[in-house]
Amino acid sequence: MKLQRAIAGQQAETEIFYNVTLDSPPVYRITDFNGNLVLKGAGAQDIVNTKRWTAQVLIPTNAPIGRPDQLYSIEWTGKVGASKYVQTDSFSVNPIIDVYTQADQERILMAGKNLSDTLVLDDPSPVTNLMVKLYNPISDMPIFESGIIDAIPSRFDGHSQVFNYRSPDPVDTMVAPTYNYKPYLIEWSWTQDGEDQSEFHYLYIVSNKVLLLLHNLRMKIDKAKTKQRNKALEWRDVDLLNYVDQGVQYLNASPPTMTGFSLNTAPAIFDTAIINCSAFAALCAQYLAEGQSTFDFSGQSVTLTIDRTQFIDAEINRLQSYMDSQLRATKKLWVMTSGGSSPGFIRTGALGINVGPSLNYNGGRYGMLPALWARGLLW
Repeated sequence: MKLQRAIAGQQAETEIFYNVTLDSPPVYRITDFNGNLVLKGAGAQDIVNTKRWTAQVLIPTNAPIGRPDQLYSIEWTGKVGASKYVQTDSFSVNPIIDVYTQADQERILMAGKNLSDTLVLDDPSPVTNLMVKLYNPISDMPIFESGIIDAIPSRFDGHSQVFNYRSPDPVDTMVAPTYNYKPYLIEWSWTQDGEDQSEFHYLYIVSNKVLLLLHNLRMKIDKAKTKQRNKALEWRDVDLLNYVDQGVQYLNASPPTMTGFSLNTAPAIFDTAIINCSAFAALCAQYLAEGQSTFDFSGQSVTLTIDRTQFIDAEINRLQSYMDSQLRATKKLWVMTSGGSSPGFIRTGALGINVGPSLNYNGGRYGMLPALWARGLLW
């Protein structure tokens, strides 16, 4: 059949019929909507129907994608003696569904927003009984259920199909954690080809302050805003959240005293310290990833080396020096000056036990006061 729609990066077949005997195989030229040549070649004759000629075409993934009304053209030219037989048809070109980004199983969402998520299935078979459930980090019971939703894909390229879901109202039970960031669990369930199937995604609920920390961390470690051919080397927001969470734990464990700050309760004076500690965690992970992706080529007169590890290593050493010296001094000074007099801070008991914001104390969650009382340390 004639080519009516093509997916960039995927092979498609097109055909043409000539009722005359051609001197040689017909040639084709494919041009984009701006008239630029994209592809050319020659057809192959059908061994059964000799009037039919076919060609396997592959539109490059970097070919321009236009609006629905901007079509590509394929022009066939066959010759018989001095005569030319030209036929021209139009077809649309759609981008291939990026399974890496759309099927990514981790999400970030602000507290108080509607639940939204995307499911990508690398199977064109029809789907039924499509449903979405949400579980919080500490419970096996769902805190939200969508019920059966319409299984009509929002995108379909003949090979993969995409389903988007957005809850009609905000999910009030989705709240930012008070301490470590643990993900909510999104369960997609459906029936396909008579079999029940499911897929799980991870959802992190964050506050405005945490989003600002992610922005500041990206400004520090991704100043060049490099677009990597290997997408695993790019800085995703979920990756940055993980590194920022590690950064605040580096701050908590740093001498001279243990603290219990969270990303939402750490004093603003430590924002720079959290960014530096987070950058340390991020660059350590990036150093290993870059080491696994280094490339070295030597030809007759060309030498190409792609290796960014030396620059990452230099920054890791600088951040390590900061954490070992300046961070320790800053934290010691804060404990000596602000720690004992900050609002909500209590120094009590025979040993001068500190109960306050630096311990992330919020009532009886950790059983701190009962434990201290039982040991005779409070009265």
